[in-house]
Amino acid sequence: MKLQCPVCATKCVTFKEYNVHLLRTVHIRAMKERSDELKKSLAAMRVEQREKQKEEDENDLTSMSTKTHFCAICKLSYSQEKSTHQASELHKVSICI
Repeated sequence: MKLQCPVCATKCVTFKEYNVHLLRTVHIRAMKERSDELKKSLAAMRVEQREKQKEEDENDLTSMSTKTHFCAICKLSYSQEKSTHQASELHKVSICI
């Protein structure tokens, strides 16, 4: 059997060997680095989403309400209609995360 770690690219022949690899410091360090990269990327994406949502809220003339809503999926506050927000590209991108 050929097993390959998608993070470290280490190749193992047996499940036992693969399990040993998963417990090694090299793999744990690589997983932490990957996790940190993903967290940074997600944080940057969230900032961009918030900026775009703010622009959309300011430009949305149909929203006469000053009441804000919170989308648990996007982690964003918005003042648009719920249906408008859910149809937005921002919301669709967040679903994929």
